[in-house]
Amino acid sequence: MTDAGRVLAASCRAGIRAVEADFLAGLEADERATFVAVLDRLADAAREG
Repeated sequence: MTDAGRVLAASCRAGIRAVEADFLAGLEADERATFVAVLDRLADAAREG
């Protein structure tokens, strides 16, 4: 990846994290952790086919 690509990827990750924080703001910490864990499992399953 080029330097410009790394900068762009970092910027995208920062934006995603901000949206996630807003989206999950109404949840308790343990609820957020559970939600993110389930999403991770779903993403893993989708990647595996």
